[in-house]
Amino acid sequence: MEIQKDTGSGTEGVLLRLNSVNGNYGNGGSILWTNNSDTNLMAKIYGIDANGWGGDLIFATKAQTGSSAGSPTERMRIDYAGNVGIGVAPSYTLDVNGEIHGNYHINLTAYPGYGSGTGSFYYSGNANSSAGAFVYNNGLDVLSGNVGIGTTSPASKLSVGGAGNSAYAIYGYISDGYGVYGQSGSFGVYGNSTSGGYGVSGIASGYGTGVYGQSASGSDFRGSWGESTIGAAWTNGSSRVLKENFTNLDSQAILGKILQLPITEWNYISLPGSNFIGPMAEDFYASFGLGNSSGIDTISPAAIALVGIKALNENLNNQQVEIASLSASLGSIDSRITIDNSGNVGQGVTVLRKQPLSAKRLKTL
Repeated sequence: MEIQKDTGSGTEGVLLRLNSVNGNYGNGGSILWTNNSDTNLMAKIYGIDANGWGGDLIFATKAQTGSSAGSPTERMRIDYAGNVGIGVAPSYTLDVNGEIHGNYHINLTAYPGYGSGTGSFYYSGNANSSAGAFVYNNGLDVLSGNVGIGTTSPASKLSVGGAGNSAYAIYGYISDGYGVYGQSGSFGVYGNSTSGGYGVSGIASGYGTGVYGQSASGSDFRGSWGESTIGAAWTNGSSRVLKENFTNLDSQAILGKILQLPITEWNYISLPGSNFIGPMAEDFYASFGLGNSSGIDTISPAAIALVGIKALNENLNNQQVEIASLSASLGSIDSRITIDNSGNVGQGVTVLRKQPLSAKRLKTL
């Protein structure tokens, strides 16, 4: 059966042709669209046998060729199971080979066995793969692999602005600003490491800031062991409940090490023009066995200075006792020896001799 149109010259042109089951355009029948002269087959819908007495319905269109040459190519198929394929023979309810564009959004029901409510979407790079990502109304879950924003080769679980590193769960990079920025009523950025790594790590090139924290009235930084920064002051965790293996100290020995410790003025290579005063980590570690050969903690120098002050106070008290004892001895001697304003010396008596005693006689007094 054909539907034709009068071309205006007394010639009827074929617009639509319905072929029988035995037609040349599908063993299940077909609908054809042609031009007026029936020389250009533009599109067709036809059915094919899908074995087992099933059938697929195929939609085909012809690409622009500039001539009547060429035949329509399959663009979409509805298979015997009701699956729809666009650009591909379908294996799923909707199978698309190519990009999908939407002006608004895609709203899907929950993926079976995962997520809840509506708005659930599952993506997998490989068909039937358990590796992929779920996007649903409560967030995003990545089953395996890494997520990259602004990078095509994320090495971290979440890499933003750069590849990152497999040792970092979250990596952020920006040339001018904050790599990672968090704002919250409790924790802006929270990190937890259980295997000796870093909960939060920051690296700044040039004179930037590796890790930056700001709080209106609380702590800019707080650690689980009591360490924190409040305002411009750093506070070390120092509660007795955090410590063990208490040992008494030899304050005089420590004072001796302090006196032998080289202390100079210097600047960091990365901070030219900003001078500091202090010992070298190598010397400090060699003298006291604290810290390591590359760094000095903020507690030990102050504590060692306090021990040194206590040692100096002990020495001062001992000197005061010795001075008091010497003063008492001199007072006893002074009560037995008299020296007048002429230089005459007497022992326990009024000075009668007018001439100075000889050195020999004075020695015997």
